[in-house]
Amino acid sequence: MKRIISTTMLTFLLIFVFLISCDDWGSNINEVPIFPEKDVSFQEHVQPYMMISCSFAGCHSDYSMAGGRRMTTYFSYFEAANVGLITIGKPEKSYLAQIMDGTFPHVEPLPRNYITDNSIEGIKTWIREGAKNN
Repeated sequence: MKRIISTTMLTFLLIFVFLISCDDWGSNINEVPIFPEKDVSFQEHVQPYMMISCSFAGCHSDYSMAGGRRMTTYFSYFEAANVGLITIGKPEKSYLAQIMDGTFPHVEPLPRNYITDNSIEGIKTWIREGAKNN
């Protein structure tokens, strides 16, 4: 009986070690999406990017809501608390683009390792292209 329990525990331990050691198990949340020069997609580019740079626990998640703002779904970008965050077609008037490029202040320091020229231009392109839920 003792041997069966030991064997079972060892089997589960090996399965667990195998699963956590898999490099490509699920999506890599820390991988910064590369924005294309045109046809920026909310689903493929903007939302994955925002999930690692702004919409995580402690910032603008559904639970943390720093500053009373959440930025987890397409529609949350247009809620009353986020008025001005996105001005469709006008990235120069959108607080999100201004915060990213440093022309509008943000209360907390931003995760600068995620804010690149590509991500700034990608967000601006998405806004310029109509900030679609695509």
